Amino acid sequence: MHRPTSYCVSLFSNCRATLILALALLLAYSSSSLAAPKPTNRVAIVIDSSGSYRERQAEAVDRTVALLEGMATVELQRWEKGMDQIALISLDALPEVIWQGSLRELKALDRKAIMARFKVRTDYAGCTDVTAAFRQAARFLEGDPRYTHKYLFAFSDLLAEPPADSLSKCRKPQPIPEDFPWEALKDIRDIKVLWVPPDQKL
Repeated sequence: MHRPTSYCVSLFSNCRATLILALALLLAYSSSSLAAPKPTNRVAIVIDSSGSYRERQAEAVDRTVALLEGMATVELQRWEKGMDQIALISLDALPEVIWQGSLRELKALDRKAIMARFKVRTDYAGCTDVTAAFRQAARFLEGDPRYTHKYLFAFSDLLAEPPADSLSKCRKPQPIPEDFPWEALKDIRDIKVLWVPPDQKL
């Protein structure tokens, strides 16, 4: 039995329209999936909050702001966009992110407020878990290095004295712990370590 010619033409037109729509959707999906994400800067700032550095946290923040502003002038020129993220990480017995925001917010942050964030952590100030602090930094800095520009600033002598069986009892100090997360930090664009004594640098 032969179909009417008009039916075949209609069927062909419908198939062609469906095929064109499918191709258009495929191209749209491919374009969106291949579009590169916008580049962002992520900065992890590890600040020693042990007793010996108790009065220097605000100084560390000021030094960081100066460093970032210098980088923006010379190299990046995009820190004030509000897209970039900065994290302050306490280096103590139980390191954690104690503040996160943009450079603009960091510049506007009252230094007394920063000191207060460290002050409430005095129970953790007896020991310094260097490995845990840098793992926190690595987690914050996660992202495709092609689009995420990663920076790490550390204000510490980097002497590792992690807690033993309590927060007030630390393990024997060692310059660089054996379990330091080197691999997790390998794609960081720029690393600056300050407050390190000469012997520890060596």
